[in-house]
Amino acid sequence: VVADASLPESLLADLDDFIGVEAGESLKTIVSIERLAERILERRASRPMTLVAVGGGSVGDAVGFLASILWRGVELWHVPTTLLAMVDSAHGGKTAVNLGRAKNQLGTFYPADRVALVEACLETLPMPQRRDGLVELVKALWIGAPEAFTRLEAKGGIEALASAPFDAVRDRLMALLERAIDVKREVVERDPRETKGIRTFLNLGHTVAHALELEVGISHGQAVGWGRLARAGLSESTIASFSSDEARRLRRHLHPLLAPDGAVSRFDDGEAFRAALSRDKKHVDGQLRSVRLRNAGQPEVTTEPTPDDWMCHLQRAIDWFRTTSVSATRVASRSASLSLESSKSEMNRALVIRHLRSSPTAIEGASRADDVQMLQTSLERLAHADREAVEVECGQGGTTLRFLLAVAATRSATTTLRADSTLMHRPHAPLIDALEASGAEIERIDGDIRGGYRVRGWHDWPKVLAVDVSKSSQFASALALLSATGRPLVLDIQTEGTSSGIESMPSRPYFDMTLDFLRQAGVSVEREGHRLALRPKDDFERPRELHPDTDASSAAVWAVARHLGCEATIANPPRADRQPDTGIEEMLSRLSRSSEPDDDCAAPVVFDLNHAPDLVPILAVASTQSPAEVHLRGATHLKYKESNRIEDLVEAMRSVGLAVEGTNEGVVVPAGCQSPEAHSRWPTHEDHRLAMAGLLASAIGPTLIVERPHVVTKSYPDFWQHARRVGWSISPEDDKTSDASSPPE
Repeated sequence: VVADASLPESLLADLDDFIGVEAGESLKTIVSIERLAERILERRASRPMTLVAVGGGSVGDAVGFLASILWRGVELWHVPTTLLAMVDSAHGGKTAVNLGRAKNQLGTFYPADRVALVEACLETLPMPQRRDGLVELVKALWIGAPEAFTRLEAKGGIEALASAPFDAVRDRLMALLERAIDVKREVVERDPRETKGIRTFLNLGHTVAHALELEVGISHGQAVGWGRLARAGLSESTIASFSSDEARRLRRHLHPLLAPDGAVSRFDDGEAFRAALSRDKKHVDGQLRSVRLRNAGQPEVTTEPTPDDWMCHLQRAIDWFRTTSVSATRVASRSASLSLESSKSEMNRALVIRHLRSSPTAIEGASRADDVQMLQTSLERLAHADREAVEVECGQGGTTLRFLLAVAATRSATTTLRADSTLMHRPHAPLIDALEASGAEIERIDGDIRGGYRVRGWHDWPKVLAVDVSKSSQFASALALLSATGRPLVLDIQTEGTSSGIESMPSRPYFDMTLDFLRQAGVSVEREGHRLALRPKDDFERPRELHPDTDASSAAVWAVARHLGCEATIANPPRADRQPDTGIEEMLSRLSRSSEPDDDCAAPVVFDLNHAPDLVPILAVASTQSPAEVHLRGATHLKYKESNRIEDLVEAMRSVGLAVEGTNEGVVVPAGCQSPEAHSRWPTHEDHRLAMAGLLASAIGPTLIVERPHVVTKSYPDFWQHARRVGWSISPEDDKTSDASSPPE
């Protein structure tokens, strides 16, 4: 028995003396197969031999390939433990391993003698892996069982299959799984060795999938899903029989299964894409074969789309997914425990410290947030460039741009920072003034859509850096992080030109967070009058570990959701000592304690959010359910966020019928519980915090339309999938036949 060593202990406990392996693409190499063979032969070196593969697709591929060549063939059993493997790779007899960067180049046809599907494996399967399996399951139905769409779309549709507890969807999922397996068997029986082109139908969506897997690093299921979304556009534009209704239905089936991973949208290198496609094994006689649909249940093989065609339609698919408005409807009350990624703010600080430190520095945390990934990619480019001129991307990340401006000032070579024009309109001048005063040369680059800065660093390390933090604590954080180089640094922190602006600094907890991470990295922080002295400790050079906490801003959304009657809990809640947004629980408690005023003179509930301004949008939504008037104050600096967050929040709330008044430093929510207007539109203004507030607004009323919803990937890529898990239906606005009205499972 060869099993994935990372399977839940409850499953591994049933296996007697198994050989544990690390699943993944690293297992699918000739070197790994040789090592596995040696481990097997150490236990048994004579026939009869049966190899039992217990795991997902990579384990099944590797063990199946070995079974086909060991002694020219031994008996093979598959026990697939993921839905993806159950529906696809465990059946049909294909085995393969990779060759260098090219997937599945060496392989055999070797059907398993026995395949066992164990429901208990699906009970413990993480939701992302369930969604990956559903991508392949739905593919099979589109190839050969469109009559199953009725069952697929019933009882909450694919959203329920992808998000509800397993017990709630067990019967429907297992029935659809069996039908999908039947489709694959039928196709394989007609073309067992893929000589007639019929078996190629099973590659629907795979043409670009392998390129995405290798170049971007996303899972196979997600890659196939994006490939099918691109294929839907190609089919709609090139095949008359594939109607816009069918394309809409295909997009509707895929929408709940795809994650808006920022890495996919950043895959815009045409040369890399074409190179990846050229390595794909689906080339025949120099032509790239792919599968298209004339209609549901009518696949055919074609060589028409070129790599450029695929690139174009993949980008269109990504744009459609990220920009299409969604209908948000709370259709069920599900208890769900959500696991959150590390704090975006803490990860960004940890990444800069690791980059600047010369000694080994480990980060115990991870985040797929766009801002974090953008900063990490940029820092990696700077590390590889060393003393050469380099250009890096900041996108819409204010933290990314500001931190990189400071890092670029330490480089002697020219650093070009590219940013979206919206980011260029946010305040950066105080930081730039501080860097230029110390000797850095900074040139602004303007453009209608793209802008940035060109930075040439200082020649001598500055003794003192003075910065005005009236509009953002990030200016002080960016400069303080430079002490991670191990060089002493003195900060003169000012507010509107006066010395010692530390006490009156907006969002000061985020600056304290910066200092805490510097202490973890071996930097001493001392107050010297109205200045801060940052110096390396005696043991600065020893290896360090940095520990970013769970993202408190994401957790705060679900705290408000619970306040509004949802049952979301956080499996890994953040500590209460570093991120200011952990204060949301106490604020919500105050809202709950507020009783209905006896007269018009009753005192309002007042919150000072100077140190936690990101809470304003979601706390404003929660305040609409308070019988007392609520004042949110101290957040003047919200005007300088991704949007003018005060004005845009007021506009969004009013646009759905929620009464609120904007002030210079926050908002006022009048007394009396309110509900939004059905099917009204909630604009996000490209602001991730406003998108999250839009979902919460739909918790207190009927369906709302949230515009440009996937701006949430800036900080919380799993947001909409987590919303589905706790009982929301999230469907694309162009879906005229939404499943939201179907009774949920």
